[in-house]
Amino acid sequence: MKVILLSVLAALGIALSALIWLTGFATGSQLKPIAAWGASKALGRAVSIGDLEIERGSTSTFRLTDVVVENAPWSGPEPLAQVGALTLSVDIWTVFSANPDIHVIEVMDAVVRPTVHKDGRSNWSNVSASETIPDTRGESPILRDLSLSNVQVYYGVANDEGVDVLEEIRIDAGSGTAAPGEPVGLAAEGSYREQPLTVKVSGEPFTDLVARAQDYSFSMTVNGAVDATLSGVLSPDGDLDDLELSLSGATLSDLDPFLPGPVPETPPFTVTGQIEFETNYYGFNNLAGSIGDSDIAGELAFDLNGDRPFVTGTLRSNLLDFDDLAGLIGAEPDPSETANDEQRAQADDQPLLPDATVPTVQLRQADMALSYVADKVSSPIAQVESVDAVVKLTDGRLLVTLVKMGVSGGLVDGEIALNAREEIPSADIDLRFQDISFSKFFARSEFAQEMGGAINGKMYFLGVGETLADMVASVRGDGHLILRDGKISALLLEGVGVDVAEALGVLLTGDSAVEMACAVGAVSAEAGVLTIREGIASTKDSNVIANGEVNLANQTVGLQVEARAKDFSLLDLDVPIYVKGPLNAPSVSLGGGNPLPFFEFSDGENVSCDGLEARAREIAPGTAR
Repeated sequence: MKVILLSVLAALGIALSALIWLTGFATGSQLKPIAAWGASKALGRAVSIGDLEIERGSTSTFRLTDVVVENAPWSGPEPLAQVGALTLSVDIWTVFSANPDIHVIEVMDAVVRPTVHKDGRSNWSNVSASETIPDTRGESPILRDLSLSNVQVYYGVANDEGVDVLEEIRIDAGSGTAAPGEPVGLAAEGSYREQPLTVKVSGEPFTDLVARAQDYSFSMTVNGAVDATLSGVLSPDGDLDDLELSLSGATLSDLDPFLPGPVPETPPFTVTGQIEFETNYYGFNNLAGSIGDSDIAGELAFDLNGDRPFVTGTLRSNLLDFDDLAGLIGAEPDPSETANDEQRAQADDQPLLPDATVPTVQLRQADMALSYVADKVSSPIAQVESVDAVVKLTDGRLLVTLVKMGVSGGLVDGEIALNAREEIPSADIDLRFQDISFSKFFARSEFAQEMGGAINGKMYFLGVGETLADMVASVRGDGHLILRDGKISALLLEGVGVDVAEALGVLLTGDSAVEMACAVGAVSAEAGVLTIREGIASTKDSNVIANGEVNLANQTVGLQVEARAKDFSLLDLDVPIYVKGPLNAPSVSLGGGNPLPFFEFSDGENVSCDGLEARAREIAPGTAR
């Protein structure tokens, strides 16, 4: 757009200079309608001029006010461009040469409104295709001094209903030069999205670009919400080659205006790569960098030929810090690790369940197919070891397929979907757990050597709402987890208190492990309330049973846990444990209340682990219904 604007201004300067040659001593008011007509003819758009003053000489100066360039009929009633004050100084003796010499262009109080229509048209297409842009090598005006002041750019998208302004860029001050034999230099300061913005462009002498006899090297640096550096070469045939792009910023979401589809909130990032251009196609190749404490590498491509942009790519991390994915669910990253200032400030106040709104508009704007592999994972919660996933976004439905995720020596696979096709979005999770090692799950603790067994299971849950908190509050579904041939550290039980351990029917004898033939948990959910359908752990001394609910809508818990002794000579076990209160700070108490039913088993029995497992799979299969 800057090139087009400069071409417009140059056309005005050359046309006015030519008029002086042709009209001798005509006044500005006499030349004004002729100049407006000539500019309109050259640009293919109606141009009006409020006032015109002329200072004649070998270098003539033209001062114009209230210059208006008409917009395309479909792009709204506002003009394409308005310039409050425009000054042009032109060497009269070069007007009819191949390279007219424009000494000065000064622009003050201007507004430019580039707009694209949903069908692909742009409101500057007539201007960019006009005859004011030279086609012959070596033919181009020389610009020695450019000055910009108070220039506003409104970028919009038009449809049949009107124009939506998406972005506003303000240039408070700018300057540049393209004098013969001197390197090109342009600089501007302003603001974008209410944040300071600076832009610098440099290149080889402008005459080299005009001659097109050899490759022309250039670079551009932008500092703002996102810092960017672009360098490359323009070949004599007009092709852009060797384009290198570097990007860095506080969060990837600041790139949202420039990328199709949803762009997540992330910790600070830095990426570099090579840019590839084709018709309606952009590639970001040999991508490498970091997002938070995770490294990232691969390729991305943006195909704009279809009804919606189509993003494809292959990405890989040697190390993924799971904490860096917090923004995908609207949460903040760990403030003690890599995070931006805003994320650190909000970390202490974030709710238990994130309340960020699902980006339905962005999910509907593009389609994508991405693959991602993380060879190693750092996770503060579970021992996630590796990730192999495929991400597909189709017509507003985002589907993450876990080809395999290594967790504690076992595997988790399945699908996680976010559906934004309906007015109110929904999300569902369908996962399978295979041979998750109980000891490796606690690998970072002192209890690891005394833990044992493997966990298997299945779960399916579905929620509807505009935020993750809303979805969880409406969740429905069921699932089960089963531990066979397990053991639990006596040190861990001591950590929860001897009285609690005794209430669970466990004799603490030193640091030896407490063996469990099996442990089974089966839950169902309806309207945001998780209910324990079956909860039992069979140890050597007792059968521990659990019942109760977790209300995800109001974020409270109400659980009761009791033990049934297999040998009543060991302990008096008529002491239930209660866990009640808010999810983020529940209270634990002993005694009182009514005893729990023990399913079809009686007190003191050795339970059938096969029977418990079969029952859990039946009452909570963990499959979509």
